[in-house]
Amino acid sequence: MIVVRISHGLGNQMYQYALLLSLKKIYKDIDIKIDTNHYEKDKSHTGYILDKVFGIKECVASEEECRKVYSGCRYYKGFGREGLSFQPLRMLYRRVYSKIGNLASSGNRSHMIHGYKFNIFNPEVFNLDPKRDWYLSGHWQNLQYFDWNKEELKKVFDFSLDLDEGKKELVAEMLSCNSVSVHVRKGDYTGSGFDLCGDEYYHEAIQKIKERVEDCRFYFFSDDAEYVKAHFGNVENSVIVSNGADEVEADLLMMEKCRHHIIPNSTFSFWPAYLNESENSVTVCPQYSLSDNGKMYRADYPKNWIRIENARGKQGLR
Repeated sequence: MIVVRISHGLGNQMYQYALLLSLKKIYKDIDIKIDTNHYEKDKSHTGYILDKVFGIKECVASEEECRKVYSGCRYYKGFGREGLSFQPLRMLYRRVYSKIGNLASSGNRSHMIHGYKFNIFNPEVFNLDPKRDWYLSGHWQNLQYFDWNKEELKKVFDFSLDLDEGKKELVAEMLSCNSVSVHVRKGDYTGSGFDLCGDEYYHEAIQKIKERVEDCRFYFFSDDAEYVKAHFGNVENSVIVSNGADEVEADLLMMEKCRHHIIPNSTFSFWPAYLNESENSVTVCPQYSLSDNGKMYRADYPKNWIRIENARGKQGLR
């Protein structure tokens, strides 16, 4: 049996499920299940949402099954995060419960495989001993985990949603013009190691799109509409799309309908740009995805995407 831990927001869940689909192609005779215990205490995101957005139905591993391969999994659900809105406290929490879990699982840690730091490929997941049980915990944000299975991902991550009339009209407009989705992520990124795409990045990205796409229209998506109004309200031929925190699936679908994309270092907007990629589409992305302990980690995006240096003055590039 292989258990894949599902955690964090929708974009991360899609990466983790993309890995799971690849595993199913390779380990055809092995039961593969998901672990959603993360959401029993972690209330910082939308909760497990793959079933709601895409109708995905997977077998969920019981706590007993998870503990069989990784006893430390109980510590993932043993500490509450309610009220931990201050970013340093959230980071401390993650490190503490991860270390406790690893110590607790010292007797069976060989069954546990962590994903490398966000976007670094770990080939071990495709070379597992089929006679053993495994628990896989990570973000798996590297194209080598799933790019070769992209056609199936397009079928599974089907952006079908019953929109209200106002959103349908906006989607029709997006499909009829040289639409560009612009995702501005603030919220939990502000002040964190992910806070790497400032106003300068977006203005440069908009200019690069204009150089390549005629008569483009920009559709801004953000968890902070007021920030977008204040900082990008003067962008010509632009619309601010505000669906609200409870309609993340609407944002995802509408971004996917745009022909071109400007994304930050966010898993959420990566997927619409990646799955809707066509021969003539233009996607602008940042060069780096994370600043952590003095190191900058490069984002792993398709080679044909246009990269912008978003770590000027930063040290420790990787």
